[in-house]
Amino acid sequence: MEAMSVLVVEDEAILAILLTRTLTRHGCLCLPYLATGEEAIQSFETNHPDIILMDIRLAGGMDGIEAVNAIHAIEPKALVLYLTGYTNEEITLRAQQSGMLGLLHKPYEYTELLAILNRIAVEKDCTPLTM
Repeated sequence: MEAMSVLVVEDEAILAILLTRTLTRHGCLCLPYLATGEEAIQSFETNHPDIILMDIRLAGGMDGIEAVNAIHAIEPKALVLYLTGYTNEEITLRAQQSGMLGLLHKPYEYTELLAILNRIAVEKDCTPLTM
């Protein structure tokens, strides 16, 4: 079994660093975090991570939902979990229509995120996360 590969797309560097360090400590293989949707699409095409943790508000010319729509055009079954503090009814509807796995509102509990990722690791036959 291999470690689950995770792509973190977050425009706030401190949050991205804390998240990738936490996930790495629990057994994930984290790709270098990215701050734009354009970078996320390129990284997905190259690395095909097991899951993408995507913020909705990003640096650059597209938001996270637009990036996910582009990624799903490449691979419709790509797993995406939104981690965001930026939501309203319209954003939530757009996120749901993008084919997301789910949405966690910041500040979220790491235990909740780790439980979701551990379930995915088991489904993908990856090494279970350490809890």
